[in-house]
Amino acid sequence: MTIFKRHFFKLSCYAILCTMFFSLNSCKRELTLNKYVIVIPGEATKTERKAGTELQRYFKTISGSELPIVSDTEAPVEHEISIGLTNRIPQDDIVRFGEDGFVIRTVGKKVAIYGGPRNGALYGVYSLLEEYFDCRKYTRDAEIVPKREKLNFPTEINNEQIPVFTDRYAWIAEWDTTFVDWQKLNQAPNNVKPDWGRLWVHTFDILLPPGEYFAKHPEYFALVKGQRATTQPCLSNPQVLDIVCENLAKEIALNPAAKYWSVSSNDNFGYCECDKCKAVDEAEGSPSGSVIRFVNKVAERFPDKIISTLGYHFTQKAPKTKPAKNVNIMFCSIECERNLPIAENNTPKTAEFRRDMEDWSKLTDNIMVWDYSLTAKAGYMPFPDLFVLQPNMQYFVKNNVKVFFEQSYGPMGGEFWELRSYIIPKLIWNPYQDFNALLNDFLNGYYGAGGKHIREYIDLLHSRMLASGTTMGIFDYTTQYADTWLSADNVREYLTFFDRAEAAVKDNPVFYERVRIARQSLHFTILENSRMYPYGPDGYVQEKDGVWSTKPEWIAMVDEFVDLLKKQGATLVCEWHSPPEDYRQQMHAVAQVQQVGNFAYRKPVTATAQPADKYNPQGQGLPLLTDGLHGSQLHNTQWLGIFEKTFDINIDLESEQTIKHVDAGFMQILWDSAFMPEKVEALTSTDGKNFVSAGIQTHKVEYDPFYGIKIYNFDFALRKARYVKVRVNAMDICPPWHFYAGDDAMVFVDEVVVR
Repeated sequence: MTIFKRHFFKLSCYAILCTMFFSLNSCKRELTLNKYVIVIPGEATKTERKAGTELQRYFKTISGSELPIVSDTEAPVEHEISIGLTNRIPQDDIVRFGEDGFVIRTVGKKVAIYGGPRNGALYGVYSLLEEYFDCRKYTRDAEIVPKREKLNFPTEINNEQIPVFTDRYAWIAEWDTTFVDWQKLNQAPNNVKPDWGRLWVHTFDILLPPGEYFAKHPEYFALVKGQRATTQPCLSNPQVLDIVCENLAKEIALNPAAKYWSVSSNDNFGYCECDKCKAVDEAEGSPSGSVIRFVNKVAERFPDKIISTLGYHFTQKAPKTKPAKNVNIMFCSIECERNLPIAENNTPKTAEFRRDMEDWSKLTDNIMVWDYSLTAKAGYMPFPDLFVLQPNMQYFVKNNVKVFFEQSYGPMGGEFWELRSYIIPKLIWNPYQDFNALLNDFLNGYYGAGGKHIREYIDLLHSRMLASGTTMGIFDYTTQYADTWLSADNVREYLTFFDRAEAAVKDNPVFYERVRIARQSLHFTILENSRMYPYGPDGYVQEKDGVWSTKPEWIAMVDEFVDLLKKQGATLVCEWHSPPEDYRQQMHAVAQVQQVGNFAYRKPVTATAQPADKYNPQGQGLPLLTDGLHGSQLHNTQWLGIFEKTFDINIDLESEQTIKHVDAGFMQILWDSAFMPEKVEALTSTDGKNFVSAGIQTHKVEYDPFYGIKIYNFDFALRKARYVKVRVNAMDICPPWHFYAGDDAMVFVDEVVVR
């Protein structure tokens, strides 16, 4: 094995070690550790002390035997477990372990667990418990500690593990410290990374605050489409370098021990197009050229720190200039599809990413990869990417990646949240282990007898996705696959596996609830797809009087989904919005068909502008505005996106009615360059030619809310009308403060109700 080497000493070396550091005893097939003592260094580090107490605590739980902890300043005894860099181990045997590698070694009757000074001893203890005593920590609360009368341990063990990624991070559930350490991640339970300064990523706004500088010095900021914007700095401006370094120095003074400091682009594509920046980028062959030249100058001023910058969006393509030795490239795989491993996927986006990855690896070996295992817009959508995680990590190893970060669902929750929080860190530690064994171990341990049925579901979901020929990215949504691998028929078949899993664990309330939580991704799919086809089999039901109502089962599914998410501790349904309780409220609201008393219900509608193809769910078009259904913040259904500054929505009520109210819904989603209208007016007419205003509402468009729905309501004195017009005045282009400054702006519009 090339990564986790098991070094077997030659007999002569082994004898020397035994003579120098241990009492040489006749070897037995097993050691019984119940009467051993745990030895830690006299000046033990915090980690070494924790390693000793954790071994003591778990051994007592396993067997009832409490092993005493002593200092290595005491005289050696026959039965010792040496933890950390004690005087019992060879001091010249440490360097190759790096910060976190370790060895579990027996010599005669003695056991030693030691390694890198940061966490080697602690990681060794947890691996000993897992590999030799069958302990598991699947989540903070789901722990398996088997009971044994005797702490039997094999002799002649030389289990050495050295990670290929020197630093390992994952955005997973906020489990406790023991779970994070057990998973060998270099972070705290709340995902704080001690080796990083406060500046983690997208830091130009922090180091060059637009609120402080833009009004007086717009020249410090990017020239985008002919106007200065706060999207990015102008990196050819020498004052910008001085200000950024001055503010970075202030940050470092607050946390001088941190090793990594991010000087990186904001999360947008609005890089500077001024003559100087443009000339640099053209010479470098990529907009990353300006960034690397700038960051190299920053790194020169801070030679004892590692300055991290992004290979992401407009800086994904490598430049010609090499990053300085103390410059780290945080390279992001956000554009890659997840249906196939990166090395095998020849779609244009992934092929381009592969080219850029390999070009960066020729320039530097100081690369951190930011990878993704989630669906950002719909966290509980089934997302069969599990089988690409391992080959992708192996691909990154081959391309000089030394630091790794996997963004999964984090504390917001998501599909197979617990599973991902367990297997992702284990793969980061060892990308070459038996993945199927790892996956099955979790499924069978966490779901009990239901695990095998869930594994069958995972395999079928994955195979159906591959057979469909579709690609799969992290910004996907259930309705994209409602006609393929997430069709109603497929979802019904998938649910049968969870039926069998539930039946298998019906007498165990803990396993039963975990299975119920796992099946919620399919319930979420039913709920969301039913909003695309609301009058289909999973949507509303028509009563005898012709009125559509929501099925009680649908509401019950919403409530169970939310209740279980809250019990699980999930905080969001989408990465950017919709806490579970908000999702419940939204879904209860959209369950009410605006039919009774709504004169606009299913009436003909036209507009002076048409929705963009990308924001026209299933091509349903303008009829969505009078179908009686409101949309939620998960905007891939019901909402229409229109790129026009001014447009009219016209509704023919088909006969003259007495009305007193008009309302129309709009949504702001800044990621999609969708803003609230600046002005909305309602007008009515009896003849379709002469219109009278029924009210005007204005709105100052601002950054807050980032996501938000606003119903523009118009109440007026009773009047006769057959025709209703909603006139919309929207933003033309994204403003200078927006991350897509200068791009076309959009309006999301939903239901129009007339009463």
